[in-house]
Amino acid sequence: MVDTTTPQSPSDAVAPRDRAIAVLMAIYLVLVVAFCVGYGISIWPHPPFSKEQLLAMATPAQVEQWKNLTEAEIQARFNPCRVFGGPCFSDDQVLLVLALTFGAMGGAVRGLTSAYWHLGQQSFRARWWLFYLSAPVTSALLGLGFYLILRGGLMGATVNTANVYGVVGMAFLIGFASRAAMAKLREVANTLFTTPPVGQDSAAQVVGFELVADPARVEVSQGQDATFQVTVKRVGGFAGTVALRADPLLGTTVNVVSDPKAPDVFNIVLPTQGLPVGTASVTLRADSGGTLRTLSVDIVVS
Repeated sequence: MVDTTTPQSPSDAVAPRDRAIAVLMAIYLVLVVAFCVGYGISIWPHPPFSKEQLLAMATPAQVEQWKNLTEAEIQARFNPCRVFGGPCFSDDQVLLVLALTFGAMGGAVRGLTSAYWHLGQQSFRARWWLFYLSAPVTSALLGLGFYLILRGGLMGATVNTANVYGVVGMAFLIGFASRAAMAKLREVANTLFTTPPVGQDSAAQVVGFELVADPARVEVSQGQDATFQVTVKRVGGFAGTVALRADPLLGTTVNVVSDPKAPDVFNIVLPTQGLPVGTASVTLRADSGGTLRTLSVDIVVS
């Protein structure tokens, strides 16, 4: 029997080393989530015991011993954190620690979703191990930072410290969407402080490439070939070899032909005989040693 499936290129496959790193990072992130859940429950604010509750749980001998205690003495001696064995924090300290804990949990969940998505797409790379390792830490600090900023009213909004669920939900969301949170922090910083110019050293750190289509939108009559060019725009002295391929469009093969006179220019040819009238998008994928870029170009068939 002949296998007629399209073979994957070597750049699409996940190497055994990359797969092993992915599994280790996933186990680490699952453990972080489990710890955050358990620790968050252990320090969750608990209302203080009343005298009636304490005496209801006490033995007859303890009832005789405690029946003359005042409410203040009961709350001081029988704080719920001491009864349940958790650490004893003040109300403000509990909120700070919860913001850290559930911010870390949000970062760990984001790392898990990223790991399984890239494994499913067969694009996981072991060189990103530091991202997965540090995601809970950076997200925890972001959760704490946002809590302090909101508590101080620096964003024009405040956080209801009486609503523990609001603080926890905010911290988790910020940890999960850490990139968006950092962008928001940058906006706040630029509002409060003067934005410094980008230094030469900072600009030189941006190395890579971009894909530019010409034209960005192709209009063609049905039956004619849709043609356009894709140019690799190199940034920061990037010198890697770029391979470009296109996903089939509605079952039609998209031809990618490199220009022998200009290695960074690719001619794209799409037959439209089998395409319906309307607009569809061609997805192009570039790979250079694991550095991936995608580009979508609209094809309008009339």
